[in-house]
Amino acid sequence: HNSAKRSCSHERHKTLEVPMEGRDLGREGASDGAGPAPSKRVVILVGPCGSGKSTFAHELMSRAPGWVRVCQDTISKGGKRGSRAQCVKALRKALAEGKSVLVDRCHVTPEQRREFVGVARDDPGVTAIDAVVFDFPLQVLQHRVKYRINHEGGVEGPRGAIVCATMRKQLMVRSNQPSE
Repeated sequence: HNSAKRSCSHERHKTLEVPMEGRDLGREGASDGAGPAPSKRVVILVGPCGSGKSTFAHELMSRAPGWVRVCQDTISKGGKRGSRAQCVKALRKALAEGKSVLVDRCHVTPEQRREFVGVARDDPGVTAIDAVVFDFPLQVLQHRVKYRINHEGGVEGPRGAIVCATMRKQLMVRSNQPSE
């Protein structure tokens, strides 16, 4: 096993139809001013730390120039972890500016996702609200977290592996069913 290569054997995520190949996602539904306003999408990432949410987010952002990434790990100044309230405020601001938004937080329970979904539903310009669920076995998550360095949110090393176990237990994809 070469750790420099990404192994597909551990790739377990429920994906949605987010077009990426050969399209400028930032101009999706763009108007010349005579037609309807551009459509906006909100994509909510769901999964415990170490599941690949931020890696996915960075890849999407590199291919989607008109999108905004709202990340709780990086939203505060001075290297401090941000709050849910800051992320909700940033989501509202980006939508008001006509942007599509990727929300990069753990969102392991339906309650943690509810406010973000509500904000998106309340915006008449949002044409799609999607979730990408990243669900991996605990051993894979802990290995990734234990050995990563310079993580945006500082969740790394042995302490991060403990946080990871707690989040993995809390992961609920449906409101009545924990992930196994």
